[in-house]
Amino acid sequence: MTIEMAIKTPRSVVKKDGKEVPFDSAKIFSALKSARKATGEFSEEYLQSLVDSATQEIARRYQDKTPTIEDIHDVVEWALFDAGFFQTARAYIIYREQRARFRRDEKTIVDVADAINEYVDGEDWRINANANQGYSLGGLIMNTSGKVIANYWLNHVYPMGCARAAILLRAVVSVLFGLAFRAGRGMPVLQDV
Repeated sequence: MTIEMAIKTPRSVVKKDGKEVPFDSAKIFSALKSARKATGEFSEEYLQSLVDSATQEIARRYQDKTPTIEDIHDVVEWALFDAGFFQTARAYIIYREQRARFRRDEKTIVDVADAINEYVDGEDWRINANANQGYSLGGLIMNTSGKVIANYWLNHVYPMGCARAAILLRAVVSVLFGLAFRAGRGMPVLQDV
């Protein structure tokens, strides 16, 4: 009989992308097994006891609501600390931070093929917005490198609120420039509505 049958665990968990998936204590087992392997701080026999402890705490904390993956990770950390496995808890926390950094870094990546094709096909609003840069190989290089640098700053330098505002503003400006140039004006002109 698994721990899910003995206690009422949540039916599902909310993933980082917002999707709900069934709760599965085997994933906690796998994460703790990897953490144990990294530190060797406790025996494999003790592993199931930690999983049971974390699963019971999840059931206690989330009786009436669906936990997120981050909530589950927090409880696993708690179980490691509660059991006195501080070295393993620290390794687990560091691993979580590295994974979070990796996910942030993935957002920084610019699809080079898309960036070049947008420039070559004339679909990028920046081409028409920059009167100082001609449509050339140099313009392509400036345009593509500008996207890379902008994405880096938005994901690693600016606070998240500023980054979201900048992304929204970029979308608005893109639409405005696109509408103005499609109207044949050459420069965006806003008229009274």
